Amino acid sequence: MRERVKNTALAGLFVLMLVLLYFSMTLGVSTEGGSLSRILGVSPQETPSELEPQPAVQLRTLAVCTPAGVHMPESYDEKQEMETAVSTLYTEAVGSAQAGVQVTQEEYLELLQNPAVYLGFDTELPFFLLRRWAGLEAGERESRLTGLVLGLSDGSVVLAWRDAETGQHHMAQTAAAADRLQQVCSAWQGNNAVFAFEEDGLSALCADEPVLLSAVQGRSYTVKSPAFVQAGELSREVLSGFGFNPYLARVYEQDGEIVYVEGYNALGYNVLRVGTNGDLVYTSGAEGQGISLGLPEESGDNLSMAVEGVRVLLNELSEKAGAQGVYSLSELDEQEDGGLVLLFDLTLSGCAVLSERPGAQVTVRGGQVVSLYMSPRSYEEADMYALLPARQAAAALPQQSACYRLSVRYSEKQEGLLVPVLCSTEESNGME
Repeated sequence: MRERVKNTALAGLFVLMLVLLYFSMTLGVSTEGGSLSRILGVSPQETPSELEPQPAVQLRTLAVCTPAGVHMPESYDEKQEMETAVSTLYTEAVGSAQAGVQVTQEEYLELLQNPAVYLGFDTELPFFLLRRWAGLEAGERESRLTGLVLGLSDGSVVLAWRDAETGQHHMAQTAAAADRLQQVCSAWQGNNAVFAFEEDGLSALCADEPVLLSAVQGRSYTVKSPAFVQAGELSREVLSGFGFNPYLARVYEQDGEIVYVEGYNALGYNVLRVGTNGDLVYTSGAEGQGISLGLPEESGDNLSMAVEGVRVLLNELSEKAGAQGVYSLSELDEQEDGGLVLLFDLTLSGCAVLSERPGAQVTVRGGQVVSLYMSPRSYEEADMYALLPARQAAAALPQQSACYRLSVRYSEKQEGLLVPVLCSTEESNGME
């Protein structure tokens, strides 16, 4: 009889242990010393670090006006080196910029004939985002721009840009050091580029578009599906990154896709679909549910913080999925219902990958991601490819009211092989 009571008590304790483990997993009760993590193989939840706005875009192009002429980077490594050299000057100039005043196109282009730095973006960016990414208060939402000039006017460093919405050119005085700009420009003496307004044969391009004159090569890449496609399931880390409990999510197979579902009773269900090629599609189940971006409560509707939160989330999910590439903001749309739709290009060596869909598309509402699409892939370096010379590409462009900008992008030449190609994008001319 005593032995039977003993066995019953042990069985009861075992059941109690299972119940406690269940509530620890589902309710987020931490276990001392991370014992739950060690027993079940689940990584302990990390304390979210405070978000600090960082640039969410890759530079499309960069040019330095030197005493010897115009210099552009001829490789990704040189581009990174030039970006690093310009970063302090750029931060000083953006951080101290006064209100912009309207100038003529001629006055704007004149800056490019003196010591100056031109930075070109692959999308229209609100100027207040540049301020936030430089660590400053956002300020007013005054201009949208695709390029920025740091130049000299009357011995002082100024910022100048063309407003993408109005076509007007603006210039703002800054407190950046003029000698720092001259030092940056003097560091690159090679004359390997011109601006489009300096040559008649480049008239199809936007006047301030820098054109590399030398022939260059770019690295190609082979594309592979991420490891989870071969494994037939997502890792616990990836599921946790999407806010799913790996042990409670139900798993289904539908038309070759893996579907993870986690319910919130009457509120609805969160769904994560894994495509046959590795695409990931997440949708939240109900109002107020989604992937938290870890934003402070007072900044839940702050656009710049939301962009930064999404950038961090995409990088973390990509790393957990074993994928490569950097996500670069390509479009943002503030919706009437308060939602924010963000599109990102996937970039390799600083160049966007061409595809039918964006590299990632994210909808944010109330500081939470309510829908997300991303296409994680792994890449391996392959052969070098020669790019079409920019002069030759510019000569083939039609002469019309619009103007064009050139950029290197990755295109799938054959299945599983990405090669660099020179592409053109059309822009409103904005001639005055």
